[in-house]
Amino acid sequence: MGLTWAISSNSVTIEENHLALKAGFYQAQIDNISLASSAVHIMPLDQLGDYTPEIAVNGIRLPGYQVGWYLLHNRKLAFVMLIGSLDEVSLVRSGDMTAVVGGNLFSGAGRFVAAN
Repeated sequence: MGLTWAISSNSVTIEENHLALKAGFYQAQIDNISLASSAVHIMPLDQLGDYTPEIAVNGIRLPGYQVGWYLLHNRKLAFVMLIGSLDEVSLVRSGDMTAVVGGNLFSGAGRFVAAN
């Protein structure tokens, strides 16, 4: 029962200038997301290219549940949070930190929204 709760405990929150990601046992925070050098791209899951998660370094890889720290196709380490059936993902980069998060983190108005 504890394992089920931990796996289903997922959140994406925006607080001040930070994006906090929590997926089961794993968590990450991306700071300074409003800087000009930061980038958020919304793209189809099948077009991630160099940002496709390939090797779980410290993560879980199950059908419909891919979370934790992964080496991407470009051999960079990133936090990955792909849960459920997805059409699009949000690619977030700020400084040395990269995250691949399922779904669109933007509202229709182009502003960040919190998602589960």
